Amino acid sequence: MASASSDFAKEDEAENDKEQPVIHKFNIELVTLQVKAIKNLPVNLLNVQETVITDSYLLYQTHPKSSANEDIFYVLVTPPSQGSLLLTKSSSIDRQQKAKKLKAQDKFTQADLYSGHLKYKLSQKSYQPLDDSFDFVVQVIKYNYK
Repeated sequence: MASASSDFAKEDEAENDKEQPVIHKFNIELVTLQVKAIKNLPVNLLNVQETVITDSYLLYQTHPKSSANEDIFYVLVTPPSQGSLLLTKSSSIDRQQKAKKLKAQDKFTQADLYSGHLKYKLSQKSYQPLDDSFDFVVQVIKYNYK
């Protein structure tokens, strides 16, 4: 009887060998990294001539994969006309460091915004409402993934 059981097993294997394999498809879709505005809100100055611009006002991120804050660059195209953008690389505790006045083509990062390193300073005291703005392009460091 052991041989009958053994023959039965061989018969099943022989039948399975005759079946066609099931072919499955695996799709690969290449997507581009996109930069999306999360926040781009105006800053209101009330009885002050300067303010820190943080991620509470200006925040961009990449999608579908998030990039590090140090890898997201803002390139200044047109500086503000009524004031200046000032960039420091130190924390607010170390106020001895002189801030750099940004001009066209200068860069700051998303990390600078998170750290409070970017400041807007009005050029002269104004007694009337005024509007000011600056134009920028957002760039991301591209990596070669291996």
